[in-house]
Amino acid sequence: MASLKFIASQARSIHQHKNLNIKVIKCYADIFFNRQCLAKKIVPNYANIKAPITSPASRITKNKIHTIRLKDEIKFLYKKKAKYKLLVIIASCLDVCCVLTGHSIL
Repeated sequence: MASLKFIASQARSIHQHKNLNIKVIKCYADIFFNRQCLAKKIVPNYANIKAPITSPASRITKNKIHTIRLKDEIKFLYKKKAKYKLLVIIASCLDVCCVLTGHSIL
């Protein structure tokens, strides 16, 4: 099997592409974790709100705040994932254009 050879000028774009892919995978993992927490009714530490429970109404409110916080986090992560995926597509298109024309982005 032939090994791939890269030019030093390609190192930046390769690492950038790899790091963007890692960020996308991390977003997938975070989304999965938050969805599992919602399904199993577990509250992660970052979504826990410390308030005194003095009545049944405050207990219900606290539980709703936890679910709203998790749902908002999931929405935020989906937007973040979409942004990273768009950056991956743009970066790969720029790399292809630079290879075809022989010019560098910098």
